[in-house]
Amino acid sequence: MDLQELITRGRFIFAGAPERLALFQLVDGRQNTSQLAKRTRRHVNNVRRDLNKIRDAGLIQSRIGKNGSSVEIAGFTIYEKVPLARTIPIYYFRGAPVGKKIVASDSPKAPRRKSDHRKALPVPTEQEILDICKNGEDQLYEFKVAGADVRKLAREVCAMLNTRSGGIVFYGVDDNGKVTGTDV
Repeated sequence: MDLQELITRGRFIFAGAPERLALFQLVDGRQNTSQLAKRTRRHVNNVRRDLNKIRDAGLIQSRIGKNGSSVEIAGFTIYEKVPLARTIPIYYFRGAPVGKKIVASDSPKAPRRKSDHRKALPVPTEQEILDICKNGEDQLYEFKVAGADVRKLAREVCAMLNTRSGGIVFYGVDDNGKVTGTDV
């Protein structure tokens, strides 16, 4: 599952359900369903129902023990967030504010502010890529070696999404700027 699909599923499952979103925030792989029910001051059956819905959406999973089966404490399952969901800030799942009028930026009624105008980063040419690799990483460019952990890669992409100018991840380049190639 890719990042956009995970965010869309989260927005769908948490729409109009702030208790479910609060429950998702508490899932950490250490507390069982009963403990989560006590923390949220909700009945354990309601918490179990919400956890099953979040699990079915692919945002959490049962924690797996050393023997390969799901971990339970006092008969209640322990859940943890899927690796990609751990890296996504919670406000991505909230969606657009309800009741506020959204005005298109190309509308003549909408005032244009200088800060709203964002330019897309140009796609660098081969020579520019080699120059970037030679100069090293900075706020716009991030190097990731082939086979890098998906969580680290997702973390970098999320960080770039939260900046004004964005950025480019060069997959197949090590931290020293050496082009190593990809496994994709």
